[in-house]
Amino acid sequence: MAQGLESFRCPACGTGTVREARVPYTVKFRGSEYEVEDAEVMLCSDCEEIYFAPGQSDALQRRAADKAREDMGLLTGHEIAAFRRTQGLTQAELEGALGVPPKTVARWEIGTVLQSRCPDTFLRLLMRHSELIDELFGYRVGARFEERDSCWGMLAEEMVEDNAESEEFALAS
Repeated sequence: MAQGLESFRCPACGTGTVREARVPYTVKFRGSEYEVEDAEVMLCSDCEEIYFAPGQSDALQRRAADKAREDMGLLTGHEIAAFRRTQGLTQAELEGALGVPPKTVARWEIGTVLQSRCPDTFLRLLMRHSELIDELFGYRVGARFEERDSCWGMLAEEMVEDNAESEEFALAS
């Protein structure tokens, strides 16, 4: 529970005291409803009207986003952030590596935006095979974007060369 929240008289009924509580609460998120079993809210002791202290509504939205991700089989924001931190990557570095716009990873991590299936699958592959980060992206953590861009270019050239060799082999067979 949040620290330092004062109780107050309920504006709805005028008799009850509104205090911090944990209650089941249904959150609407992206056209669906998600039940948060132990939502932190401000609750009236008499009429049971629910109010939100600063940050409580945002926290509920994040929890609903995580439930939506679970339903869709996507990584949660916490899982994305934990992976990024264990790899020593900044949000901007992971965005550059994934080719997504600035602030996208931050939005995934806090739950305001859900990632699509493609970057989710790519992140899962990297989680299982973190040794691929340097090989796939061809850069060390902290490298300048220009260095990474040139590595992407080299990787693309290698892929084209490998593909051409495969086609030549297939034609010769």
